[in-house]
Amino acid sequence: LLSTSMVSVNNLWKSFSLMTMAKAQLFVSQDEFTCSVCLEILSDPVTIPCGHSFCLKCLTDCWDQSQECSCPQCRETFLPRPGLRRSTLLNEVIKKLKKTVISHPPLPQPQNYASPGDVECDFCTGNKFRAVKSCLTCMAKYPDHPDRFDWWPQVLCREALTGTRCYWEVEWRGDEMLIGVVYEGLHRKGDGEEFCLGFNDKSWSLWWSHSHYNVCHNSQKTVIGAPYSPRIGVYLDWPAGSLSFYSISHTMTLLHRFNTSFTEPLYPGCYLGCKSTVTICQLIKLTTNDALTRD
Repeated sequence: LLSTSMVSVNNLWKSFSLMTMAKAQLFVSQDEFTCSVCLEILSDPVTIPCGHSFCLKCLTDCWDQSQECSCPQCRETFLPRPGLRRSTLLNEVIKKLKKTVISHPPLPQPQNYASPGDVECDFCTGNKFRAVKSCLTCMAKYPDHPDRFDWWPQVLCREALTGTRCYWEVEWRGDEMLIGVVYEGLHRKGDGEEFCLGFNDKSWSLWWSHSHYNVCHNSQKTVIGAPYSPRIGVYLDWPAGSLSFYSISHTMTLLHRFNTSFTEPLYPGCYLGCKSTVTICQLIKLTTNDALTRD
């Protein structure tokens, strides 16, 4: 079997050499042996069921950091996670390609530094190169931070609200979104339901999912019978212990009001389901004499 593989490799390489020497219109480009994750020539190449090839380390790192195993190039998802085996045949071809590149190096190309009006590469440091190629998956490592949720797709505002009355509106789109307020002490590290906004005693939320609203606090959910609105008003009266959610159209319709006693500063936050967006509009702080009205 090994002898047959080596014969196939030699035949493939002879064909490649003949095509290069003859400068035929159909030839094998170095790009065809480039990993679309690191954009370098394949190292320890592996081929996955969809037919695309990647560096073993690049693909392993990509899958280890993702919740699902999908092709970084075509996005096909694989369940269960496929076993990865080095492609011996492809590896031999790449070795010969590298030898050819070394013995016949290409002419040096001018540095494509970004000029005014060019799109800059997102990951270059120092002098920025002009972006000439994009990939579907760009791997960037971010240092861990105690305030970052490591499982739930949630984010909190930077500034807290306390001892005041505030009103803001939220525009949202998608199949599943959640908005609310939370105490700073909510744990961020974990995949349990108790880390999600509204499913603990440190947060209050309005949740749109499966074509209906829920309000939730301390895992107690209440279904709200109201049509979907792409714009939601949130009114917080911290001193009075009141949090209200409104459906906004040509009128304001109260969806639900929490009545409690707030003991800590509150941070507005949101949860984003797949293909969902949430935009927090300008926040208005109300004085004691201001009435809650909307023009």
